Amino acid sequence: MVNELECKNIPNLVRDKKTLKELSKKGFIERNRIMQDLARKRMLCKIKRNR
Repeated sequence: MVNELECKNIPNLVRDKKTLKELSKKGFIERNRIMQDLARKRMLCKIKRNR
């Protein structure tokens, strides 16, 4: 489960250009995996907030 700190941090992670640059170095598949992970966490955070 995600905690509140992670929830607050997700938008920063997505917006962080350096992370995206690092991800593009790692390659397409790896970047996809990480972006999907972030998206999943974001969904969990939304669900958690709505409860």
